[in-house]
Amino acid sequence: LIDHSPNAFTSSSHTNIPVKYNVTDSTVQFQFSSEKISSEEGIVIDPWITYTSYPTTNRAYDIQEDSLGNVFVEGNTSNYQIQKYNSGGALIWTYTTYSIFLGGIAVDNPGNVYIVGGYSAGKRQKLDTAGVQQWVFSGLVEEWRLAFNYSKTILTAGGYFLNPGGNNLGKIDVNTGAISNQIVYSLETRAIATDCNGDIYSLHVTFGYAGDAAGNVLRKTFANFTPAG
Repeated sequence: LIDHSPNAFTSSSHTNIPVKYNVTDSTVQFQFSSEKISSEEGIVIDPWITYTSYPTTNRAYDIQEDSLGNVFVEGNTSNYQIQKYNSGGALIWTYTTYSIFLGGIAVDNPGNVYIVGGYSAGKRQKLDTAGVQQWVFSGLVEEWRLAFNYSKTILTAGGYFLNPGGNNLGKIDVNTGAISNQIVYSLETRAIATDCNGDIYSLHVTFGYAGDAAGNVLRKTFANFTPAG
């Protein structure tokens, strides 16, 4: 977790105010250059809040970040959109995925965005740092979850892949979008996480069921895409 040096500004006009800080144990103290600094608007130190603006339903469902402090948010309903915000909370660009169902996003260190888009008309896509599509795979696929390893060099996808069908985990080539190292677990993939060794932990449920009837199963897959058991 990295907490960057704070910014201070007036609440309405956003006029910048110089501010210093120091850290003692777990306490952060802020100090202005003069005790006379004040504002009738109020003064904001460090935090920022930005409201999303999705056109159909203004709801956000996934959030990722890159190594530069930019934030990427997926939201809307149907034709889901990706919005990129800089480290100050300003909207940089918006990209419409044209996916009918919500899938997931992953972001590498430079800020390239990888998208999967649910059932039927889902698309596997890559955007560059400017939000321009680099490659796309479309068709009758179900790809629901994405996760990078600790160093963000290997990207795992979970779902039902078109060729061959019925698979649940696979490795995405970040340069081409091709799927390899596919593993059949015969259960729906609902979540993926990785540890510092690159091992993969995936949560699966029985197809077509929910709640207790779904029979949740947690599986571990080694970093070389070999099932742990």
